[in-house]
Amino acid sequence: MVSQEGLSSVKLDMLSQEGLSSIKLDMSYDKLRLSDDELLQVMLTTHALGMTTLVHAENHDV
Repeated sequence: MVSQEGLSSVKLDMLSQEGLSSIKLDMSYDKLRLSDDELLQVMLTTHALGMTTLVHAENHDV
């Protein structure tokens, strides 16, 4: 598991080079939740790397 602080395009590139083909973004826990901008950046980066992105999406405000 990669924390919010540990998630960067450089680390995603390294994980991709190590053979990781997908990543899960979890929006259901405060400690794992990313901002909308962070989610977009991760999705753009994983797309560019040819990785699959799974989003566990929940809206706690509803």
